[in-house]
Amino acid sequence: MLEELVQILGREGALKLIQRFGGTALYIPHNPPENHPIVLVLGPVGAARLASYYGGENLYLPLGRKWLREQQRRVIHQLNHEAVPNNQIAARIGCTSRWVRMVIKDYPDEGAAAGLPLGS
Repeated sequence: MLEELVQILGREGALKLIQRFGGTALYIPHNPPENHPIVLVLGPVGAARLASYYGGENLYLPLGRKWLREQQRRVIHQLNHEAVPNNQIAARIGCTSRWVRMVIKDYPDEGAAAGLPLGS
């Protein structure tokens, strides 16, 4: 399910959807109105993409805890490379500055280690 969502919404859109609705069943209307929760989270373009695949269905969204942590680590490394201060990184992704420091110190930056450009 997570891989499908990443293909449909991109990594950032899937991350937003899982952070907000993970662990719940979410009805996806065919044409979500502009005040619908998925439009508020994904924006009109992302919500339209999701509706084109899943319109009229209930989506059972996983919590995706492991995947969310991996995505957080990726974003932390990316923002760290952009010289964003740890406190701002923490505020942006919704974690503590202590977690940011731990990730930078203890988890390898897989993108840099593989020679991949950031954001890939």
